[in-house]
Amino acid sequence: SLCGVHMESSGNQGECKVLLKSGLFPVQWTGPSNTIINTISAPNNAPPWFKSTLEMLQMEVLGPRWRKLLSGWVDFEAKASFANAAPLPSGGRPACIGDWIQRARSSKWRPAVDIDTFEVGFKAWFKFVHPVIHCSGKNGFLSVLSALFFWAHGLLEEDSNGASWDKVVTDISESFLA
Repeated sequence: SLCGVHMESSGNQGECKVLLKSGLFPVQWTGPSNTIINTISAPNNAPPWFKSTLEMLQMEVLGPRWRKLLSGWVDFEAKASFANAAPLPSGGRPACIGDWIQRARSSKWRPAVDIDTFEVGFKAWFKFVHPVIHCSGKNGFLSVLSALFFWAHGLLEEDSNGASWDKVVTDISESFLA
């Protein structure tokens, strides 16, 4: 298992199948074993904070809805010239986001996540920040994406069902990308 991905041979030489552990997220890919699943590239003019965070957000294969949301975020930030707009309100925000920020937004750091508590806290915070989620920069929508990423990482660590996470990603995508 690598990054939550289980590779299994299909019996055909040079082919493999990628499935996420326990079917947590709706991803399936079959192709040559030497094929790399393409990542979303940062624009050339992206600042270092954006590049390292985009890399972190793609360290787990979390499905097509996640990829679509990340792609929309990349376009949004590029159009905003990666400007640091007013930060999203931090009241009620999952504590791990503040911890991550204090660690200089390290792409290697992962919090310990209690899935049930995190889900309830995230949903309450998101209801509060939803009207202002179109904030660019490292203190804007990135906080929402990072929280979703840490939640997904916790799901993978606990081998838990990702249906609720997937629904939240879908709902956020629909409102953010509208």
